Amino acid sequence: MVTGKFPAYYLAGGTALAIYLGHRFSEDLDFFSPAYDPAMADKVMRYIKAQTGYAFKKGDEVCRNAKTAGMKVFYLDFGGGVVMKVDFVEDVFGDTAVVKDGILSLADIYQRKIFAAIGVKGKSSSTGRLIAGGRQSVKDLYDLYTLSRCHEPLKKFFFRHFSIHDMARLEHWYLGFGRSEAVLELLDLDVKDDPRKVFAYMDKIILKEMASLKH
Repeated sequence: MVTGKFPAYYLAGGTALAIYLGHRFSEDLDFFSPAYDPAMADKVMRYIKAQTGYAFKKGDEVCRNAKTAGMKVFYLDFGGGVVMKVDFVEDVFGDTAVVKDGILSLADIYQRKIFAAIGVKGKSSSTGRLIAGGRQSVKDLYDLYTLSRCHEPLKKFFFRHFSIHDMARLEHWYLGFGRSEAVLELLDLDVKDDPRKVFAYMDKIILKEMASLKH
């Protein structure tokens, strides 16, 4: 409905990936566009309300700057305490995006999932050590695991699109997960795979196979 009426936007993120792979349930929508406009995001939500009758509330908004893409968050209220989060995000890599039927390609989702983890640009700690600049999300972890298993091995995909320096940020991001807490979060997501197998696989890929290439 949205992408047909507003073709500048396309579905990306976890829900788009779930449409392709059916690997987990995703309760939010992420609409990306290189032509992101906060006013247009408001217009899209008003259109959704007009078409469905569901009310919405505005959430956080991030204004574009030299380090951060623009983003606007809404909450669509279905009633009975059921609320869906809807994000509109500026796609800083949108000039090369491949979109079909309003959904971003698997390869493009893969790339953006990695950027979500490590950040577009690295950050430095107080000691000057390069660290990951993205977000610490078990959803991203499980999505990368599934993409590696079902689409293309992470090692092969990563080094075709990213550098050895980026690898240090990926490793730091992965080591930032507390195992016990992450396992519980994965169980709460009701994923198809045993969380312990997820970590065993990612340990092998990130901490052994990929890390060995840094030396």
